[in-house]
Amino acid sequence: MTEDILRDFPHRLFSSLQDYGPREYFVTVTLVAALVWETLFQWFRTVIVPTYAPPFILLSDDPDGKKKSDRLSMLLQQAPSYLCSIVHSLITGGSALHFYLQLHAITDDVAAQYTTLPPGMIEVDALFLGYLLYDLIHLLYQY
Repeated sequence: MTEDILRDFPHRLFSSLQDYGPREYFVTVTLVAALVWETLFQWFRTVIVPTYAPPFILLSDDPDGKKKSDRLSMLLQQAPSYLCSIVHSLITGGSALHFYLQLHAITDDVAAQYTTLPPGMIEVDALFLGYLLYDLIHLLYQY
């Protein structure tokens, strides 16, 4: 039961958008994914990083000459992006491994009849492109 829920999670997450055509569905899911990544980034930036910043960054000045305030501002600027990247790599890497194993478990006879993608593959692709869109917007905003 739990395996079925976890396996089909991305597909179920976006299943309410299935009324759209395939192109509109993919674009909509990609835009929703970009918003999800931005929400995660803002959550990391406002809640997680300030709350769980390593104490050594906040305590004293660095012997190399960096002030405590410089290290804290650098952490607050860069850590949320790194955290989003870690989450992104875990999701897409795990999904890629799952799809790889799923596709290689198919015999040649079944593969000849297999004309559709595994459930969730389109949504994972959209999550990946949504991440790229979120990252591009941050780069354009920063520079």
